[in-house]
Amino acid sequence: MIILHVNKWDSVDIFRLNTNESFLEAFQGIVLSPFAHSSNKHLINNVVPLFFLMSLIRYIFDKFSYVLFILLYILTGIFIWRFIPNHSVIGASGVLYSMVSFLFFSGLIRGNRELLGYSLLIVFLYGSMVWGMFPFSVAENVSWEGHLMGFIVGFFLSILFRKIGPQKRVYSWEVEENDIDDNDHNDHNDGNNEGGLSVKYHYKKD
Repeated sequence: MIILHVNKWDSVDIFRLNTNESFLEAFQGIVLSPFAHSSNKHLINNVVPLFFLMSLIRYIFDKFSYVLFILLYILTGIFIWRFIPNHSVIGASGVLYSMVSFLFFSGLIRGNRELLGYSLLIVFLYGSMVWGMFPFSVAENVSWEGHLMGFIVGFFLSILFRKIGPQKRVYSWEVEENDIDDNDHNDHNDGNNEGGLSVKYHYKKD
């Protein structure tokens, strides 16, 4: 991104994503638009948090992080193309929002203490980004719609891949307590069955 911008190779005419085009025509913009930025400030505001978030995802999800990068990147562009009519956008802000959303909701959904800690860190560092998803709180030339699509993509993927990566830890004392409860439950069943009665238990599936 930096090399492209410094050398002025990120031409808007080539890199922009135009949502009025067909998918095949817009695919170039879906792939290239995150690499183009309108100003040095726009570039810095995206590159610095992107580097931090990508490093964090790589650290947490190891090899699966590469799959996440591709999906967060491509799906954000597809969602922008599919759901925002009459729109032309450049910049990696949508992808940035998708990563923030994915990490935040992954921590909440999984209940893993480490991920919850990262979720709180995300809130502390980037909590103000939530205002970037509303039209009344951004400049006229800022795509709040693109931010919103990225946020939705991150939320969707955090649910889809909730079983992959760090999970809620079950500690030894919790296992022991469950074993004791199961033993008490079995003893209770044996007592009810001593008189020749058949006791049925019905469970609801989550």
